[in-house]
Amino acid sequence: MDVNQIARHFSSRAHEYDHLAVMQKDIADRLVKMIPAKDYLTILEIGCGTGYLCRQLKKHFPSAFVTGIDIAPGMLRLARKADPEGNYLCRDFMKMDLTHKRYDLIVSASTLQWLENTGQVIEKCQSSCVVLAYALFVSPSLEAMRQAFVRAYKMTRLPYREHVIKFPDPEQLKTVIQSAQYRKDYSSWRDAFKAIKAIGGNYTFDNKRPYINRTVLAALDSLPGARLEWKVAWALKDFP
Repeated sequence: MDVNQIARHFSSRAHEYDHLAVMQKDIADRLVKMIPAKDYLTILEIGCGTGYLCRQLKKHFPSAFVTGIDIAPGMLRLARKADPEGNYLCRDFMKMDLTHKRYDLIVSASTLQWLENTGQVIEKCQSSCVVLAYALFVSPSLEAMRQAFVRAYKMTRLPYREHVIKFPDPEQLKTVIQSAQYRKDYSSWRDAFKAIKAIGGNYTFDNKRPYINRTVLAALDSLPGARLEWKVAWALKDFP
C-alpha cells in the first residue's frame, strides 16, 4: 500500500468525512461497547481520523490519557478542532518506536485493512499493549463491485486494472468475537464508486490518471444491481 497516497486521499476528503461516514461511526460505537471495563490509564487509537472514536473513549474511560494517531493531516486538523484538549499526532504506527512504551489499551476502527500486513500490526500491538480491540473490513467486502469491474472490462475489451483493495481474510484473525454485514444500494455503480471516493476510500494501484477509464465507467453504468456490501469483524485480545 502507498501510505502517502492513502494520506492524501483521506486528507482531501476530511471535511466531508464526518457527515458521510455513518457506517464507520456505527462500527466505532460497537467497538467501544465491546471493550472490557477496566481502569485504563493510557489508550492509543491507530487511524483516529477526525477523532470520533477518541472522543467516545474519553467519555467511557475518563481517567485515561487518550492519544490518537493518523497519517492524514487533513483529518487531524478536524480532530484537533473538535477536541482542542486532545492529543492527536501525525504518525505511521508501523514506524513508531514503542520499545519503551506500553499502552493499557490500543484500539483501531475501520483502519487496519489499509495497512500492508494486518498480522504484523497485531504482532507489534502484542508487545505494546495490555488489551487490543479493533474492527476492520474483511473479505469478501466490495466483492460485488470487483465483479462489476471484471464484467465492465470484458465488455470494453480493455486490459483489466484492479480497483478494489484486497481485504484481510477473517479466518486469519483468530481473535474475532463478532462480525456483521453492511449494505447500501445505489442507482448506479458510478454513484457507488463516487460514494467511496467521497470519504477518501479510493485507491489507485498504479498511481495513473484517470483512475477509471471513461469507457469502463460507461460500461459500469449499464450494469444493474449496484450494491456495496461490507463485512466487518470486531476482535479483542488480552496480552498478559
